[in-house]
Amino acid sequence: MAQNWTTDQDVLDRWTAEDQPDSEKLTTKIGQAERAIRREFTTMAARLKATDHTGDKVEPDLQALIADVVADLVQESFTNPLGLRSIQDVEGPWSQQRTIAGDSPGKMILTRDHKRLLSPPASGSRMKTVDLGLGSHIAGQSRLHRNAHGIVVTPEGWPV
Repeated sequence: MAQNWTTDQDVLDRWTAEDQPDSEKLTTKIGQAERAIRREFTTMAARLKATDHTGDKVEPDLQALIADVVADLVQESFTNPLGLRSIQDVEGPWSQQRTIAGDSPGKMILTRDHKRLLSPPASGSRMKTVDLGLGSHIAGQSRLHRNAHGIVVTPEGWPV
């Protein structure tokens, strides 16, 4: 079993709901969220350890980004454990209805935004040279690349 990257305190520091969960359940949910991240991003452990030639981390904010996403997933699972889409309260002549946003309320599912935050940066070794055969009318055509998202870009990062 892999050790969690995110601590209970990391999640509690980002907690926005009134009631905080007990420590045992919180640790279990953190593990669940991190397994979802590991399954989606199989190189995450290596990315966390990666350093450049000076010994500095290649992605210095990655640990904090993981904690942000884990906290978001854990809080979602605690605040809506039944996965309700809408809630209606009726008391006498008064009624109130709330609709909960999201595709999967209460579930630990990485959203598009979570995946964008945790995706590797679109530069350096993740870039590939692509020969598009576009001719010499495009300056630097031999240096066009496909970024991490599969988009062909100029050396400056502009889409072609």
